[in-house]
Amino acid sequence: MSLVTVVGSGSKGNCSFVYCENKSLLIDCGMSMKEINNRLHDKGMTLEGLEGILITHAHQDHCISACTISNRLGVPIYMLKPARELLEQKNFSTDKASYYDVKYWEKYEDTPSFIFAAFPVIHDSPGAAGYIISPKKEPKNRITFITDTGSIKDYMVSYISGSTMAVIEANHDTNMLRNNKKYPQFLKERISGQKGHLNNNEAMQLVSEIEKGVLKHVVFAHTSQENNTEELIYKELDKIDAEVKYEITFEVATQEEGSSVYVLE
Repeated sequence: MSLVTVVGSGSKGNCSFVYCENKSLLIDCGMSMKEINNRLHDKGMTLEGLEGILITHAHQDHCISACTISNRLGVPIYMLKPARELLEQKNFSTDKASYYDVKYWEKYEDTPSFIFAAFPVIHDSPGAAGYIISPKKEPKNRITFITDTGSIKDYMVSYISGSTMAVIEANHDTNMLRNNKKYPQFLKERISGQKGHLNNNEAMQLVSEIEKGVLKHVVFAHTSQENNTEELIYKELDKIDAEVKYEITFEVATQEEGSSVYVLE
């Protein structure tokens, strides 16, 4: 039995947790170690047994506590070399952290309990990646993480189609972003650009292209508190094929609560 939860997701911090037989991985650490611990405790989970940290890219809302957790718990951080180099340039306390540079498309079995692979996402940060993760004892329980991408690629559809669960970005509603007077034009263009973030319609396009049969759960993540709402995401979801919706459970992860704990058997 595997457990998966989004600890929290949004522009103020992103973190997810994959667990199997008392061992676990973190995917991103965009909030303090204390906050991650507290949120996991509220879900009946713990960082005890953590085997590694997978970082999608070196923006602060995805990696702020990675070095701290690595130092304190003695676990490695896995990320692409360009992302690690950017992290070092930002003067994170990396001297005691344990790093492994991963490459796109290669399968890694470094941790005792998990297999994972990184693949490219289209984002304005060097070495940005999505991940496919499987527990070694339950390889059929594959989880795909695709956040912080401005474009959809065919391989993303393929990876999600072969997964039991997927965490997919649904960052913004195009009208809310366009009409947001707090955001300067350059920021709006960055968010909506091909190297920015998926809007709700694009997220549903990705879901609608998934081959039916394997995928059981989808969590929409990295939802903007300024430019999106749960209601708007579900409104877009209502437009896709009913058969797809019948076979899959859907949830929108929040910044404050994250997602439910999913049991994959």
